[in-house]
Amino acid sequence: MEHLPEFVSNHALLVGAFVVLLAMLVANLVGGLTADGKAVSVGEAVHLINHADGVVLDVRDTADWERGHIMDAVHAPVGKLAESGADLEPVRERPLIICAATDAVAARAAAVLHKTGFARLHRLRGGIVAWQGENLPLERGA
Repeated sequence: MEHLPEFVSNHALLVGAFVVLLAMLVANLVGGLTADGKAVSVGEAVHLINHADGVVLDVRDTADWERGHIMDAVHAPVGKLAESGADLEPVRERPLIICAATDAVAARAAAVLHKTGFARLHRLRGGIVAWQGENLPLERGA
């Protein structure tokens, strides 16, 4: 412990990078805890779909959607989500599993939906990449 100040002064760039990475990690963890909707794993999402009548809401852009999406998912790009409220009305009371390219986009979509009165929100942790990582099927095209 007595050599810590010497180490810090000799490796200022390394210590600075460590501090920045640590701050980013903490911000990510805190952001995930305070985001609207619960982050769920792929297995939990499958359970919600199969046993709780859950609906997958894919908020990726149209090009990504056409490359592959979860079967029976509803498509509503995050940029147009506020306008899609009426289209989502039939599934308002069902669990919504938000699928996005990144967890940050899913959290943003959940915040928009929460403001419009959706309560049963879940965010697919890892998004479509996590779904594919579990070798689960995707539909192609519209």
